[in-house]
Amino acid sequence: MGPGSAAHVTTQAATVVHRSADQPARQDTRIRVGADAFLHCVPDPLILFPGAALSASTRITLEPGARAVVSESIACHDPEGRDRPFELVELTLCIETAAGAVLVRERARITGAAFQDPASPLGPWRAYGALVILGPAPCLPDPGDVQAAADRTGCRAGLSPLPNAAGLGLRLLPRARRRDPGGGAGSGRRLRLRGADRPRAGAPPQIGGRRPGTPPPIWAGCRCFHLEEIYFLWKKCAEGDDPVRDG
Repeated sequence: MGPGSAAHVTTQAATVVHRSADQPARQDTRIRVGADAFLHCVPDPLILFPGAALSASTRITLEPGARAVVSESIACHDPEGRDRPFELVELTLCIETAAGAVLVRERARITGAAFQDPASPLGPWRAYGALVILGPAPCLPDPGDVQAAADRTGCRAGLSPLPNAAGLGLRLLPRARRRDPGGGAGSGRRLRLRGADRPRAGAPPQIGGRRPGTPPPIWAGCRCFHLEEIYFLWKKCAEGDDPVRDG
């Protein structure tokens, strides 16, 4: 992104990862936010089918004064409703300055068997979402407002400052519930978020690739939270005009 620009970026639908063979699928995302630019990047979730193996990495480079909201989320789904696990998922995040100084580096790795095991490190939750709010300290939203917005979704949510004053990091675990056992093929887990399909006054149209009020697909809950709500909390504190309206 060029200096002073603004953008809202999303995807048309969730990304499905099918069964892998000898090598995992790879997804590499590289983002560079120019000086005093604003980016709101909220792709739909990664859905891991039985036997899927995925390595996904995200690198965000921030020039002076850059501001960004970036999210990622994953969930598993068995179209046959037999709870067959995915193979493996690896997630890597790196946030750095334009000069190459690393501000944040994270890496997560879990097998599908461990993900679905009763002793899973995720507990009873079967989807995961993360969001980073990046920028100079005076531009960041109030952490209490962000935590309250996440808590209202019914997710297990945790917010903390990122290292090196990079911004705020939010982690969410949405509840998953089973469909009626008589649902037939394609039943399995239905991940739903309370209020996820309710339009909000003033929300950008079709944010997240879906008209407000449209019933979400089977994995819609893995978006994990009202990204629109957290986005507006951020925008209130960000410098400049509405990046969706004016960008």
